[in-house]
Amino acid sequence: AWMAWNMKDMQDEESFYIVEAPLGEKSKLTLPDGTVVWLNAGSQLRYSSHFNKNNRDVTLEGEGYFEVARNEKLPFIVNAKEIDVKVLGTKFNVKAYSDDQEIAVTLAEGSVNMIDKAAPANSVIMVPQQQAVYSRLTGKTEVRKVSTDAICQWTTGAHFFNEVSFEEIAGQLEKAFDVTFIFRNPERRKLRFYGEFRSTDTLNDILTIMSSSEKFTYRRNNNII
Repeated sequence: AWMAWNMKDMQDEESFYIVEAPLGEKSKLTLPDGTVVWLNAGSQLRYSSHFNKNNRDVTLEGEGYFEVARNEKLPFIVNAKEIDVKVLGTKFNVKAYSDDQEIAVTLAEGSVNMIDKAAPANSVIMVPQQQAVYSRLTGKTEVRKVSTDAICQWTTGAHFFNEVSFEEIAGQLEKAFDVTFIFRNPERRKLRFYGEFRSTDTLNDILTIMSSSEKFTYRRNNNII
């Protein structure tokens, strides 16, 4: 009798699954409820063995694109440290790398509730083609209209830079290609670029096109740029 009880107890005991996408790679997984998740390079997703039984909670470190299976009775919640993203069933992107000063939630379809844990009154209910950006420096959230296709196309391996700083671009390329950027001139970090690159473009292709602007020169030594 004790053995039977003990085995049942072990079955009920909560454990956790961790899925990682290492630098230079992306991962795609299907959760037990049918939700599909793409993890960008350098990201990690954690969920419980109780997932889809008494909760649909996941914890994200990095960037993930979610196509959530609808379940009216069991909300799907992405925990990204300072914020939670709560949905019933929809498509959205969460970018929450620990070394970024911002957490960005971009909604492609449906509706999501972006919850500010420290100040729930500042929570935002989003509609498609919106991006909510939470600043870790100020604790404030800004909502803006965006091109969802451009934001979420990293799942195909493509890159889109919409007037963002070279420093931010370098951070994305470091994760995507597992390289390190060193700026000899700190002022170059502030340069801003607009560009759209295909999934077949290599890092050298991207840097060659960007440097053709003559705003900077670069040299590559293996994984050091």
